[in-house]
Amino acid sequence: MLIDNNQTSPDIIQAYLSYLQEMSRKISLRSGMENILYRKTKKNHPYYMPADSIDTRYLKQVKDHIDKEADRKLFLANGLVVGTVQKRKENKYIASPLIYFLVDIDIDESSRQLRTEIEWDSASLNYDLITLILERDLTELEIEIEDNHFMEQRNYFTDKAEVFEEIELDLENYIKQDNLLETLNVTYIAKGIFIKLQQEIEEFKQALISDEFFNKNKLDDYINNECLTFFNHQFFYIGSLPGQLSTFTALRKLIQEVK
Repeated sequence: MLIDNNQTSPDIIQAYLSYLQEMSRKISLRSGMENILYRKTKKNHPYYMPADSIDTRYLKQVKDHIDKEADRKLFLANGLVVGTVQKRKENKYIASPLIYFLVDIDIDESSRQLRTEIEWDSASLNYDLITLILERDLTELEIEIEDNHFMEQRNYFTDKAEVFEEIELDLENYIKQDNLLETLNVTYIAKGIFIKLQQEIEEFKQALISDEFFNKNKLDDYINNECLTFFNHQFFYIGSLPGQLSTFTALRKLIQEVK
């Protein structure tokens, strides 16, 4: 990371925190978020529930589970991608949120009822999903591009990085809004992000955006579809806590305080 000598101390601190945040995001990849619903074992039960259907019974089941499994947490997903891709001639199943937020469960002191609190600062673009989709074509790319075409290969990945940086900035700005839960329910930011991925990145162009409401009972059909399908769907689920997510969230908060 390069530091501009003309920057003021707060600018330098903010730049350094942003650098640390970016590093923690990269470290947090590979957390299994590319498939959180399909063919899960009893131990890895996803506890899937549409966002508008949670109740006290569901929250109690979830809390009982995560109290026993310290590495598993409750998440809110915004946008769902399902289907199958091939990587090195092996089928990889996708049933994955595009964006996810960490969710805390606690007890309301006045009513003594369980309640959820969404950690908006934990908003994360699902790079497990994105990496798997990109790597599906990576082997073909390496075959097609010979060593003497290194510049073409470098530009290919640089262009993608710029798209993701723009999306990350959009997500950062989005979570600064007031009444975010109400806004999220109405606008579904994930759909806009997925459309941008389709427009800007070749590997996403063949994916479908479904007009149907997601039906978990049809998950097998969705998985076996020839194309990846995006559903404008919001739901809660339990998954493994991505490494460094808490660090990423803390750094995001610090950056906001320094600004």
